[in-house]
Amino acid sequence: MIRYIKGTVENFTGQFVILENNGIGYRIFSSANTIQNLKTKDELILYIHQHVREDQLSLYGFSTMEELEMFELLIGISKIGPKVGLSILSSMKPKDVRNAVLSNDKKSFGKVSGIGPKTAERMILELKDKVKDFDLWEYEEVIEGENASLVQKDAIDALIALGYGGTEAEIACSKVEADSVEELIKKALKHLL
Repeated sequence: MIRYIKGTVENFTGQFVILENNGIGYRIFSSANTIQNLKTKDELILYIHQHVREDQLSLYGFSTMEELEMFELLIGISKIGPKVGLSILSSMKPKDVRNAVLSNDKKSFGKVSGIGPKTAERMILELKDKVKDFDLWEYEEVIEGENASLVQKDAIDALIALGYGGTEAEIACSKVEADSVEELIKKALKHLL
């Protein structure tokens, strides 16, 4: 299963990004929050959810693991598909979704296209226990410099490849400072062991 794609933005619309990687252009559906800061020819990593149906294989990508994990929680709710999940994450940040669920705020979800009062109530009921532990946004980036986010993303991806969860990898990488991917991985592993 694909978990991320690193590549160059060839084109994008309000609904999807064409990300070129090794001569292959991937059409990746994404949220407005991810798409809004893109520019053609940007190099980036999109964290991927691969959605398979009988007649279709679609890729959904996000600029952060936080947004991907919230998307996967949302589409795990009965009668919430990828399009509605994207609609929610285009209108709300993952932190806002969590806060709305924990505060039983149906009105916040009512502003999202495709979400009625009954769906909002079902979402809150089904997500309440799941989002309590969803605290990715509490970590802070500590690596400074222009390439810091790529260094951190590469280290997080390496830790995920080693079998660690996305959340624990991001938190471990945020707690240490390093100038290279290798150094960041070594220091983060000390926190994880």
